Amino acid sequence: MTIMKYPLVLLFSAIFLATPAFSRGWIDTASWFGRGSTTTRMLRVTGDRWRVHYINHGPGPLRIRVFDSEHREIYEIYTRRGFPGIRSMPAGKGDYYLVIEPQDTRWEVIVRQRLSRAQEWFLQQHDEVVRDGLELVASFSGGPGQASYPLSLPQGSWRMVYSNSRRETMEVTLIDENQDVQFQHRLERPKRTETWIHRGGDFVLQVDAGDTRWRVEFYRAGSQVSE
Repeated sequence: MTIMKYPLVLLFSAIFLATPAFSRGWIDTASWFGRGSTTTRMLRVTGDRWRVHYINHGPGPLRIRVFDSEHREIYEIYTRRGFPGIRSMPAGKGDYYLVIEPQDTRWEVIVRQRLSRAQEWFLQQHDEVVRDGLELVASFSGGPGQASYPLSLPQGSWRMVYSNSRRETMEVTLIDENQDVQFQHRLERPKRTETWIHRGGDFVLQVDAGDTRWRVEFYRAGSQVSE
């Protein structure tokens, strides 16, 4: 009986690991598309490997920078029009965000992780908790013309949502305490879009709008984003 124990253990272990819940495959865990610059939410990576897939539809170049939760740049991608690609990331499990910087170009970006079905399920639960935990902490709205608002954000991750109501120009700029532009984007049609800010501090929100109503909202993310 002792002789048979270990082969049986190995057999049952092989069957257990071969079940669909534990077999691994490449899963899309986040995706974005657009024309303007954006910073993504903080992404939780739980797979042993992960990749960034991208398509630059042109006509201009596209730069994608990947940062960890300590704001260290771990990778940079630069591509010209019509060149889709895949890059494997050199970093392992943890929290990361992407800064997507196009120059007059349409783009698509997908993050894929090598996950088991069980890992995929737990990651989906984490992302739902993050989405449900967003809290509106500041809101600004107005009409045609220029407006400027001081804004103080505690440390953490912030979702900035901005929109305009008509096919008119609306430019949004966020300037930090050092007078550096942290974010700037121009809308030229009715649209609701977003970016993320992964730091706190004192800022100035500037809005320059044409003949349109606009709105800018700031949501604070829960600790699950960057724990």
